[in-house]
Amino acid sequence: MNIKKFTSVQIGHVCAHFERSVEHGKYSNEIINEHADKTALNYNLAPDRDGQVNYIHEMLEKVKHQNRKDLIVMASCIVHVPPGLNERHYDDFFKESYNFLVDRFGKQSGLENPEDIVISCYTHWDETTPHFHFAFCPIFDDGRGPRFLAKKAISRDNLQTLHQDLQKHLREKGIYCNILTGSTIRDERGKSVPMWRYKKIQAERTRERNIERSRRF
Repeated sequence: MNIKKFTSVQIGHVCAHFERSVEHGKYSNEIINEHADKTALNYNLAPDRDGQVNYIHEMLEKVKHQNRKDLIVMASCIVHVPPGLNERHYDDFFKESYNFLVDRFGKQSGLENPEDIVISCYTHWDETTPHFHFAFCPIFDDGRGPRFLAKKAISRDNLQTLHQDLQKHLREKGIYCNILTGSTIRDERGKSVPMWRYKKIQAERTRERNIERSRRF
């Protein structure tokens, strides 16, 4: 899972990729061209908008922002189906991952309806691994009301526990899978450490806590 940021001059072709508005056979990604028969399986988890780009401009009219060319007006979080997840759970995985991201990035926006930050959330079944693109306006309430503030909305602190918190959310919803499948992971200080090292540290801490508890009783 990673997050990319886009300015207003970049959103057109990115949104077209999300909604698959390019003519079949003319994608730069040959995998999409080869799996055109699966494109019909794609769907949007987000509320219907009158065009993604139009919606971004609507939010720019409603929400305060600086008038600068490099203003980040859209961010996209891509979430892949993790290895080992049974195919019959894919839709539930997408739905609950979507709900988690709305809660994560929407509630901090200060908007009355957290889901208003969402531009689209298209699932893609016509590439190598099923995934979705959670496209949203990086809006944050810093005490002055909702504003386009990408650095605050997608802060380092917010990202440090993003994967772990999503993992916890999915398990609470009865979806048992491992999204922490990368070779590295960020520790509590935000530093990248090998997965084996991270697991070893967590195991050592669990053992220390258990020893401490046993001493109390």
